[in-house]
Amino acid sequence: MSSQIVRQATDYVEQVTDYVAKRKDLINVGQATVYVAKRKDLIKFFTYLLVLFALCPSLIKILNQPWNISNGTMRQIASYIWTVESSGVSMLVYTILGLYTGLIILLFVDESKRFQAIILSLIMCSIFFNIALGNLFPNVSWTNFVPWASVGLLTGFMIGGGRDIFRGIKEFRGAARSVAILSSAIIIFVAYTYYFDVYTIDELSLNFVKMIQDVVVSFAFIVFFTGFIKYESTKPKIFILGPAKSGKTLLLIGLYLKALESMKNHPINPSRALLEKVNEFSNPKDPDYPWPDATENSDIYSFEYRSGLLFPINTIFSTIDYPGYFLNKISKYILGEVNSDDKIKSLTHQIMGTDKLMLLIDSEKYPHFNDMDILSYVEILKSLNKKKRYLDVRIVITKCDIFKDEFSKMKGESLSTEHYEEFRDFIMNKFISNTSIRLLQSQTFNATIYPIYYSTNVVEKNDYGEEKRVPLRDSENNLIGITFGFDKLINDLTKEG
Repeated sequence: MSSQIVRQATDYVEQVTDYVAKRKDLINVGQATVYVAKRKDLIKFFTYLLVLFALCPSLIKILNQPWNISNGTMRQIASYIWTVESSGVSMLVYTILGLYTGLIILLFVDESKRFQAIILSLIMCSIFFNIALGNLFPNVSWTNFVPWASVGLLTGFMIGGGRDIFRGIKEFRGAARSVAILSSAIIIFVAYTYYFDVYTIDELSLNFVKMIQDVVVSFAFIVFFTGFIKYESTKPKIFILGPAKSGKTLLLIGLYLKALESMKNHPINPSRALLEKVNEFSNPKDPDYPWPDATENSDIYSFEYRSGLLFPINTIFSTIDYPGYFLNKISKYILGEVNSDDKIKSLTHQIMGTDKLMLLIDSEKYPHFNDMDILSYVEILKSLNKKKRYLDVRIVITKCDIFKDEFSKMKGESLSTEHYEEFRDFIMNKFISNTSIRLLQSQTFNATIYPIYYSTNVVEKNDYGEEKRVPLRDSENNLIGITFGFDKLINDLTKEG
């Protein structure tokens, strides 16, 4: 029976290897797609920025046009304000600049808008500098600068949602929206007054082509500026996939515990199901079995992890604690070859919607590779490729503490985090010699392999020599020094590109 299984697996491997060899174009397309997908947010953001820089010279000319008409609307408005209040123009200019300043301050507080705040601050500094030199608004007086700029600043602070600072809120989409609306209104008003003057003043003639150009430039600038100022990176999704009892939930718990260590002042929004599992792990009901119980329920465990300074990204980590037999049905459901129940539909939806996929290999089954469901992974990835869905895949080998003593004996010293790369090479040498693993690597464009484990103690062995392991705890039953490799995994998964 076992020889038949091996023969079937070998035939399968040969078929898929031949498929990959004939479809090198698929691999190249997949790699390119994954490369672009990993950088799509930065590409989008800097596209906004480059287009804005390209449009700026033309927009400045458009905004200068109304002021060049001696009896035009803009000059009449300025004269009227001057008649009513001699310092009225100065008051209006400084109020608007103060309004922008108040909104920009809020954008600095919002971690996801700091780059936009830096750009706007440079523009504001340039405006103030040119006002001081007399190149811009030459007739304004600095006498009323402080009170009216303060009025504008306070107004900007309020309409941008500044009161939420006192409630600990650090996201100010209202401030970004207000900057976009205010800027758009100024551009539309100034551009409109010029063509209003063209229609009403006999000495001026309409250049229809130029008007179309001005409309296109103004509209494009407003669209791209709004996109730039309101830009937030999409939340990348990372999904954990694995057979029954391979450690899916434990991996997510370990990543969550690492996130807690590095996210001191940031919420990471764990799902209720995950919090319950973390509590169950930290306070086990059964001291003889201090691991979270496996479940047949398809509960979704998830949390968000914020990383990055200039371009912070909230990455969503998730998994579903599904029954293990679901794994070999996913590929057929992706291709629409079978009808499945709602649980498999939900699992498949999660896989199709993710950006990065972690495939778990249970090292406790080593060296019985046929029991690791590796070929199910290959089938799933083939099905995704047929649907033109190329994912950034990472292979995670769980429960590697069973190899810790062997590595330490070979190394001549205890395994520590400083030895991670050496330990990874050690684990890869054990696994990569297997044909199924090599096939999986080729299907995932040589995905990086990550060995991880929870630090454990062996408390007993059964009659078959199988070990019972429990996580390390201190005298007060707190988990101590519990994870290995999780920090490397979470850092690589969340770093840009």
